[in-house]
This record gives sequence, C-alpha cells and structure tokens, in this order.
Amino acid sequence: MFIRTIFLLLAIALVSIDSAKIHDIVKNVGKRFLDDANLRAYADPQARTGKYDPQCFRNPMCKLQLYTDDQIRNLKLESALLALKMLLGAASSQNKFYNQSLITLESILEPDMTADICEGELSKKMNSYEYLKHVIKTAALFYETPKIDWRYHISDTPRDTLRVQTVIVQWDKKFNTTAQTHYDVTLKYRPHLRQKGTWFAISHVYQGGICPENGALVYKNDDSIDVVIDNIEDLKNHPTARTLLNFFTPLAYQFFDPEQRNVPSFWIRGLVHEKSILSVCHDELKESKPYTVAEFETWYRRLQVMWHPKKDENNEDEEFTSMIIEKIEENKIIAMVTLKLQMGLSEQVLNWNFRVSAVRDPEDPKPEWYIGTLDVPCNLDYNYKDESFAAIRDVIGTAFVEELVALPDPTLWYSTIQFANQFMKHGTRTFEYCDHRKTTANVTAFEYFVFQRNVLHIKKFTKYWIDHRDIKKPAPDTATVSFRTISIGVRGEKKTEYENVWKFDIRWDEMEQFYYVEEMIITCHHKQIDGKYEKGVEYIDIDYGYGG
Repeated sequence: MFIRTIFLLLAIALVSIDSAKIHDIVKNVGKRFLDDANLRAYADPQARTGKYDPQCFRNPMCKLQLYTDDQIRNLKLESALLALKMLLGAASSQNKFYNQSLITLESILEPDMTADICEGELSKKMNSYEYLKHVIKTAALFYETPKIDWRYHISDTPRDTLRVQTVIVQWDKKFNTTAQTHYDVTLKYRPHLRQKGTWFAISHVYQGGICPENGALVYKNDDSIDVVIDNIEDLKNHPTARTLLNFFTPLAYQFFDPEQRNVPSFWIRGLVHEKSILSVCHDELKESKPYTVAEFETWYRRLQVMWHPKKDENNEDEEFTSMIIEKIEENKIIAMVTLKLQMGLSEQVLNWNFRVSAVRDPEDPKPEWYIGTLDVPCNLDYNYKDESFAAIRDVIGTAFVEELVALPDPTLWYSTIQFANQFMKHGTRTFEYCDHRKTTANVTAFEYFVFQRNVLHIKKFTKYWIDHRDIKKPAPDTATVSFRTISIGVRGEKKTEYENVWKFDIRWDEMEQFYYVEEMIITCHHKQIDGKYEKGVEYIDIDYGYGG
C-alpha cells in the first residue's frame, strides 16, 4: 500500500502541464538574452514614434495606436528583457545585482498584480507583497545564477499586453542539486515607467518548478517517470534506502518499530555522524540553524514528547504522513515529507515539513544509502515557541494521567511523580512538596510522600484539571504552569477528598526547542468539603479503564 502511495505521489512530483509547455516553447522557439549589464538601461523610445496627433496628448492608449508594428515590437522586446533580467537578477541572493534587481522588480509590479505559484495541491495565489516575500525566500536557497544565455519566448498579444516566458536553472546550496524555475509573465502597457527602461508593468506571474508548502519549498522538476520507477524498485529492496521510503510513515508501513511511538523514530538510524548535514528552524531567526547528529536526535526526542498524530474514532493513529519525491538521480533521492500532527489537547492539526535527501557514494566498494541532508524549515503559519507554551501544560498533565493509569493498583503516591523526569533536562533539579524541600537528584521520591501515605492514607487519584489561564503571546522564556488533582484519603470508614496543586517552573531551551521543567512543586493537601471546588475549576474524572 505504501509503495502504491509513493507511485501516486510521484505523479504529483512531475512538472505541471503548463510548466512543461513553457519549457517546450522556450526550448524550441525561444530566443536568447544575455546577462549583459548594458541591457539594464534603454533610451527613451518616444523619438521613434510616428506622426503626432494632438488628441492623443493625454491619452496613452491613443498614442500606442500611432506606433508602427516595428516600434511596438521594439518596445515589447526592451520591456521583456528588462523584466526577465530583473527576475534573473533576483533569483539568487548571491547574484551581483540582486539588491538592485529586487528594487527594480518591485517598482515594475502593478499594485494589484497577482501571482500563481505552481499548480494542483501545491498551488498558491499571491498578491505583490506575498510574491516579493516568496522571491526573497527562494533567492536565499541558491548559489549565484549561472551566467549563460537564457532562452525566452514573446507571445503574440494585443498592443497593450506583453507576455513573455522563460526557464532558468539554478543550483541548490543545501541539497547540492539543480532546480528549474518556469516563468510565464504578463505585462500591461504603462508608459509612465519608461524612465525605468520599460513601457510595461507586470500584472501577473505564473511561476512553476519551485513550490511553497507550509514554509518549505518543493521542487517539481523530474524529467523521466521511467527513471523514477527503476530507482524506486531498487530503493525499496535496499534496507538502508528503505529508511527514506519509510520516513515518518505510520507504523503499519514500517518493518518493525520496537518503540511503538506515535511519531516513529526508525528513520533516525539513517543519520551518519560527520556525513549527514542537518538543520532545524528557529523562530527568532525565521531560518534553519545547523545541528549535529547528536543535537538533532535530542531535538527529535523532544518533538516526540510534544507532538502526536490525530486519533480517529477508534483512538488509532490516522494516516498522518505524505511524501513528495522531488528528484531521483542514480545516487541521490530528494523528497519532502509532511507530518500532520497535534500538540497537547488541541484539536488543531499543524504541518511539519522535513526536506530530506538520501545519498550513496558510488566509489564505495559497498555503497550504502544514508540521509545526506535534512532540513526542517520554518512554518510561516505559526510560531513554534508560542504553540509549545500553550501546550506544555497539557503535555505535562496528560503524561501524569497516562502514567498514573498504567501503574498497578493500589497506586502509591511516591510512584506518581516519576512522570516528570521526561521533562527535566538532567534529572530532578529541584523538588518541593508542602514544607519538605530537596535539591538533590539522589533523594528518592518515597521520602516526599511518606507523610501522606502513613497519616492521610491516600488511596487513589480520582480527578484532574489543567490550568489554561495566563497563556501569553509572545511566549516567555520562563514561566510557571500547573494542574490540580483530587485524591481520596481513607481513615476508618470515612472517605475524604483532598486537592493538590502541581506547579512546574519551566524554561525555554532554544537549541532543543523545548520547555524544560526546572522545579516541581506540589502544594500541601487541601481538604475539600462536599465536592465544592474553586470557581472556574472544572475537574475531569480519571478513567482507569475498569469503571472505578
């Protein structure tokens, strides 16, 4: 089933029909334009116009009709070359005239211009502001654009409209591969721009080949489905290469995952120290930061703590993974993997993108596939730190309940605090219970609860409530989050409810993208009368699975 899914997604990975048409037109009938700085400025073509008509003095469209066909062709050619040169210059932030090209490109965009980026599931519609942001983001990915003769094609259009198409090829800095960008640009006659070297302003851009997806960029430029299928057949029978094909897929599609985690970690064994190049988004930078394999593994373990797939009505993981194969070469495969995950108790599903390449060294006597490059780009739709701060209380509270339910009956108090260890960076740093305080990790949890067990005879936790008050944006670096529990104490035949507040002082770790617990505080037992709780506190019954 998974391989069938891969074949389906391979179809998505193929270049779109319109992009293919652009490529074919440019390849077969296109003319060449040189990357020549002299083409950046042009003489005012007004002197070449035909006879003067006083009625056309304030009517640009009237003037346009007075030009000869040759003059129109020249105006369109000069305007097309300028637009293409600005798009080319802005295609890489390493280009010599990148900044000037970006400024000029912005100045020749119509205020209400629109852009269609890619087609199908990856299609995006943009206004001028969004399009410029896309151009800037894309430009940061590539080395300097090669200085070669690029081909273009100018279509036959009415006098007031110009349509030009081109394809450029660039070199990806992170993934060491080529990518094509297809342009189909429509411009409208705007003579007020003649001082900028053009008589036409860009009203619409179709751009294919590099597609934005939740903050990531996906390439759609594979040339041959035969190559793809042959490589898939080769890859799926190779244990190491199958690491990529099983990348983050549901457990049912994997060989075997002994950890049985919701977010699988089988693929991690494809990382190789000193070879794998890894990077993870940092919100404050809005770009990815380099990680070592050890740093990435720690970061990923924290991701597993915070996130989980959405459950279906049978409380089973829904299919939460999709994969787009971007490029397959003899010794390299590049893919975009998207995980649809939830954090804490929130019903909101957020996308995590992992752009990954698997490679092998053909000169190795026994070449094996491994993860060569993996990038976790920023998702522009949300701030991960903000989402983590809102959810960490849910994750801590849920972990407490899950461990509590799993403990054998009767539950001993001192067993219940072990759940907090997974949220502490170096084990228990500071633990405080009522008027008992310990600051060493070597003191056993038993000491803290001997009083309740022997005196109050606490038998069982029955309810809990997670405090969602004081959720802030932007998220702070340090804060205190809490939940409350109701437990039953038995003395003789009398049952009494007791309330505890569990407080956690947390601190954000930027490298590991995680709120660690620095101090855990449990307040003294507060006796409840007739089940009357504080206003606004709505307790949830703890389900032990056996009706009591």
